[in-house]
Amino acid sequence: MTLQIDVWYDLVEKLGQEALRQKVQQYLEWEKLRLAAQEIQESAQANGTDLSETWRQARSLAWDEYKKQHLPFLPTS
Repeated sequence: MTLQIDVWYDLVEKLGQEALRQKVQQYLEWEKLRLAAQEIQESAQANGTDLSETWRQARSLAWDEYKKQHLPFLPTS
């Protein structure tokens, strides 16, 4: 989809058209991720899931896996 917006000429002149386009594109991608995270959080709350504990467990498992692959001399938990 194409969207036309008014932009100040001096801003385009300072940043450049491509850089400005990339900044807007990056903002939209972050906003899409933020909305997806919000949807996940709302769904988890509705189901009674504790995301803090879920994330803690996932981080712990990921760290153990990383240690196994890249730091074999460290003990796993």
